[in-house]
Amino acid sequence: MFFACVGRLTVAWAHLEAGLDMMVSITHQMGGHELEPERPRALKRKISYLRRFFRQLDMPDDGIANYDRLFREIETQSGTRHDIVHGILLSRAIDGGEHRLVRFLHRDNNLHQKPIAITSSNLLEAAKDAEALGGRTFKWVIDASDYISELCRSRGEKTQ
Repeated sequence: MFFACVGRLTVAWAHLEAGLDMMVSITHQMGGHELEPERPRALKRKISYLRRFFRQLDMPDDGIANYDRLFREIETQSGTRHDIVHGILLSRAIDGGEHRLVRFLHRDNNLHQKPIAITSSNLLEAAKDAEALGGRTFKWVIDASDYISELCRSRGEKTQ
């Protein structure tokens, strides 16, 4: 169960990141390249860039709040994902107990250990949360693509 949950979390996170990459591509075409000429690749940079992009738009405060909420949830979930994917399994529990992992963190030119205890149930919930966040991200991508396509059609322009 542990390994299946780790796999599900990994696949779900790949979908979520693909949605963010598409958001970055769309916003770059909408003028975001002026904010940041090079497309961000790391998660923190993607979120930072997207926050700046949406804040500079003339949109209602509740729209910006929705983006901020999505990005905060992604940041929170990324911590769990990093702990699991980059953690080293020390002991695997049987019958619903806690799995023990350790994650090595580089800080102050030293290597620090972060102990992690998690159940398969918690892992499954993290995977489901990542799937839901990925779904919300892709919904935005689809809505933005539809809007851009409609805008181009109304102007008589072709879309790629």
